[in-house]
Amino acid sequence: MDGNAVRERMRVAAEARPFWGVGVSIESSAKAADAGATWGLVSHAVGLARDIPASAIGLLPFADANAAALAQTPKTADPRILPVAAVFANDKFRTSASLLGELAGLGYEAAQNFPSVGLPEGRVRAFLNEAEMVYEREAEFIAEAAAAGFFAMGVFFTAGQAVMMAEAGADMLVFHPGLNADGEHREWNHSSRVRFMEAEEQARAVNPDLIIVRSSFNLDDWPPGAADSGIGVQYDGWM
Repeated sequence: MDGNAVRERMRVAAEARPFWGVGVSIESSAKAADAGATWGLVSHAVGLARDIPASAIGLLPFADANAAALAQTPKTADPRILPVAAVFANDKFRTSASLLGELAGLGYEAAQNFPSVGLPEGRVRAFLNEAEMVYEREAEFIAEAAAAGFFAMGVFFTAGQAVMMAEAGADMLVFHPGLNADGEHREWNHSSRVRFMEAEEQARAVNPDLIIVRSSFNLDDWPPGAADSGIGVQYDGWM
């Protein structure tokens, strides 16, 4: 695994716009590449029932979420796409070391903490804490992934989490604005923009070289070609 080569590839791509990725299966990676995507998140959310809000699916570890990435071989993906393993870091049945070992063996060179427990607040957060399913574990996973040579992509919801991921050694941060009552992404409005900018400022104080993008499910936000890819949620760098 040549982590430096992947970092340079992503850095160069990030300097050119549009710079975005989608939820993808290995089989549909060529379709994503044709649409202009730079990376594809191999996630349990791809292919699940569409009568459940897509964003809600993405943030919940339905069944064995990590099995989705482990069941696919990224070596067969379109070479224009960087396959990114979506990893539920709070998996109680696998250690990070074993997960990263399996992912490396399959040919993955990038990983992301997805789904994430970073969104819930209040009583749900308290229940997750009691079960020792905490966001800090996701930051630890990102640190282990970076140390193992993976291109590490940290999903975050707050400025504090962005700093945590930056300190963990993430190469790239993905801001998620949260969900509306219908289970889809919140709109990219003034409030979410302010939260993004605050998080970006604090994270760059830790590492000024971070690539920082945002998550969206609003077709109006998507770069040209993305809407035609038809393969799920995308992350973009358009500010």
